[in-house]
Amino acid sequence: MSRKLSALMGLALGTCLVVTATPAAARPVVPPAGASATSTTPATPAAAAPAMIPAGQLEALRRDLGLTAAELATRLAVDATASSIEPRMRAELAEAYAGTWVTADGRAAVVGLTDPARAKKVRAAGAEPRIVARSLAELRGFTTKLDRRAAVAGAAVHAWHVALPSNTVSIEASNAAAATRFARAAGLPDDAVSVVVSHDAYRPLYDIRGGDQYVINSRLICSIGFAVAGGFVTAGHCGNVGEPTTGSGAAQGVIRGSSFPGDDLGWVETNANWTPGPGFPLTTAMWSR
Repeated sequence: MSRKLSALMGLALGTCLVVTATPAAARPVVPPAGASATSTTPATPAAAAPAMIPAGQLEALRRDLGLTAAELATRLAVDATASSIEPRMRAELAEAYAGTWVTADGRAAVVGLTDPARAKKVRAAGAEPRIVARSLAELRGFTTKLDRRAAVAGAAVHAWHVALPSNTVSIEASNAAAATRFARAAGLPDDAVSVVVSHDAYRPLYDIRGGDQYVINSRLICSIGFAVAGGFVTAGHCGNVGEPTTGSGAAQGVIRGSSFPGDDLGWVETNANWTPGPGFPLTTAMWSR
């Protein structure tokens, strides 16, 4: 993963909440009795809202997000429909399209567009129209210019991406002046750039996924069995205790346990750049963002 996170440029729909119902312990997601059915946000088609969510999950969402039952119902409905609004608006608005995102409070999906005459299309889709100066295509063109100059960005410039709500390219850097110089050198107008000052530079992070290959002591290739806390389980015949491992061309960890022959078990302790997770390559490909 590059520390220049320009790949994030088009992924600003907001938080997409994927929920799976458990029929044996579920209940409909509906506003509580007495809650107003009117609001200032566009109506969300009822059929698009998650039909059933386990009661325990609803309670956890309310607690962790600090929402009332009515606010949570609205947020779930908006999250459920935003992903379907995005491709429709991209197609219908064409060159005037400037992105789809969810408001920070989760109450509405918003669609940016450069042509006020097409705002009715956005409202008909169940989203709020916001008239902006630049289309998504234009903003992505700006990030492409920055991508081409990534090698000369300098250590002070950490990352950049399209920031849809502000209709700008956001550059994160430890020094605002360095970000501005970088953008100007790439030909970006000042009013198309927003700068976020952060002193924490990005560093490569890697997911531990069952089935991915790794290399032992720069000579043998094996595959990850599945992730566990602090590393992953693998086959004992892959290597000996104390041998180093690499993955994706980066230092990964050390074999801490190995049993073979007789049985065939081993485990690798990974460094802090590697994150255990439940995914497998096929699953990750299906749900890639």
